[in-house]
Amino acid sequence: MDLRSLKYFVAVYEAGSLTAAGRVLHISQPSISLALEQLETEFQTRLFVRGKQGVTPTDDGSRLYPCAKHLLDQASGIKAFFTSSRHKQLIKVNVTRSIRIGLIARMLKTVIGELPDLELRVNDKQSNADIRFTSNYLVTEDELFVPLWEESFIAALPRDNVLQVKKKLNLDELLEYPLIERTNCEFHDQMMKLITKMHSGVSIAAKVDSEEWALALVGSGIGIAIVPESTVWGNDTVASCELSGEVISRHVGIAYAKSNTNSSEINNIIRVCKNSFKQILAADKGLQRTLLMSRR
Repeated sequence: MDLRSLKYFVAVYEAGSLTAAGRVLHISQPSISLALEQLETEFQTRLFVRGKQGVTPTDDGSRLYPCAKHLLDQASGIKAFFTSSRHKQLIKVNVTRSIRIGLIARMLKTVIGELPDLELRVNDKQSNADIRFTSNYLVTEDELFVPLWEESFIAALPRDNVLQVKKKLNLDELLEYPLIERTNCEFHDQMMKLITKMHSGVSIAAKVDSEEWALALVGSGIGIAIVPESTVWGNDTVASCELSGEVISRHVGIAYAKSNTNSSEINNIIRVCKNSFKQILAADKGLQRTLLMSRR
């Protein structure tokens, strides 16, 4: 009996078929079948009854499952102990406040899964970070920048706002409504000067320092906001509309010190984040629709 065979057994038990287990484990069905046969020979019992719709565990198979699951968990715990933070490479991460943290968190989850030898620590100190998720406008002279996506700034509206029926809005139309001011944005000063120049009587409904707060207040009907389009990706609590005229846009990506150009850890993080964003885009139909609409 070995852990690999028990792993295959547990996968078949949980998936309900050899084919489904093979997809989960990314291995061929014959390999799983051979491992199960070896277990049945060793235990001198049948573990599954095979049928057209999959497999059904026997009484012995059902008795083996919790034992096998416990043993695999114990083995995983032993591995985790010897790859604990004492043995991991610490990478300090900073995320610019004008970037949607939920999207970055999904990529970091993939990094943790694919690069178990790294320990990620997110903090709010830009100067103390090994990598920064930021805008191309905030990259320093001592940093290199790898873009992950490009986005424009758009209008976020309450879902019942009449302006959402329009394909594009100009600022005069938009600023008839109370504005939620985003103080965390790298374009904050530039944007507020433009807004007050075009509409001196604009009403400020709230001042916020995060994208999550901005959308929450828009969704509640308190006001409208001008936000990066990634802020509304996959969000069904608000409506959005493109802005006419000169549109502000930016690239979002990873910045890191030029002195770390040859760092294998940072290069691996960049590789995984790029692939992760592609997977998020492929899996998220709402995100795909938003991107297509924003590029029309």
